[in-house]
Amino acid sequence: GAEGKADFSRDLDLAVQILNWVTEDDAVVTRELLDSIWIPVDNPKRLDLQPCAKLTYCDAEWLRSEESDILAENKAIHRKITSDTAYKLRVPSLSNRLAPSESLDFDYEQLGPNE
Repeated sequence: GAEGKADFSRDLDLAVQILNWVTEDDAVVTRELLDSIWIPVDNPKRLDLQPCAKLTYCDAEWLRSEESDILAENKAIHRKITSDTAYKLRVPSLSNRLAPSESLDFDYEQLGPNE
């Protein structure tokens, strides 16, 4: 009922505040600490915590649309967690996970004008 929803909201806010506190000194969290951090994910029914390493954050609102299966396939952190906090927790953005920006090795030959 209403009491359960209030508990959910209070617990979610507390979890977000703790994550903000952990990352407030502008340092990116160490990999060792990441193993012990669980982050709330988008779940409208209950507070669902998942290991930090398995998550992504949604950096494009259009990806949150109901028609998109992308978020179902890629667990997203809760929308109350800022992208700045996600970055400090080494959570990759959804757009980066879908289209990594690392250089691609293509073999190509430069051609001049054809006559």
